[in-house]
Amino acid sequence: MKKLLSPKLLFLAALAGVAPTALLAQTAPAALPAALPNGGVMALSLPQAVSFAIQNKSTLQATRLAEQTARARVGEIKSAGLPQVNVGANVADNFKLQKSLVDFSRFGGAPLEGTKLTAQDIAAAQAGTAVTLSPAYGEAPQTGPTPLAFGLRYAGSTSASVSRCSSTAPT
Repeated sequence: MKKLLSPKLLFLAALAGVAPTALLAQTAPAALPAALPNGGVMALSLPQAVSFAIQNKSTLQATRLAEQTARARVGEIKSAGLPQVNVGANVADNFKLQKSLVDFSRFGGAPLEGTKLTAQDIAAAQAGTAVTLSPAYGEAPQTGPTPLAFGLRYAGSTSASVSRCSSTAPT
C-alpha cells in the first residue's frame, strides 16, 4: 500500500486532474449568445460571463480610452522637441490698376523757347549799359485730361521662420 501513495504517484494523479482544466483555460470562450428579443436575461456560462463583464465594464473601457489618449500624447510631446518650420507666401494680381485723370498741361505752362536778342540789345551791351533780357515762351499745349495708372501690377510677400521650442508641451 505504501507504494500506491508515493509522492510521485500523488503528483501524477494531481497533474492528471489539473491538465483538462489547464487546457480549457487556454481555449477562447464560446461566442456570447444574442440577447433575447424581448430584453430578457442571457444564459451565459462562467467564462462567457467573465468575458462579457471585462468587455462591458465602464471603468475598463475608460482605462482603455485613457491608454489610447496617452499613446497619442506621446507623439505630441515628441513633436514639441522637434524644430518647427513655418513658411508662408501670398501674391496679389491687381488685374485692374487704379487710374486717375490728370491734365499735365496745367503743371508746366508754356515751354521756354529761349531769349530773343535784338540788334539794339547787342549795341547797348557793347556800350556798357545794362540790358534786361526776358525769356520767350511758346504756345502752351492743350492736351486735356490724360489717364494715369498707378500701383503695382503684381504685389506679394513671403515669410519663413524656423524655431525650436525648448519648453514642454501645453497641458
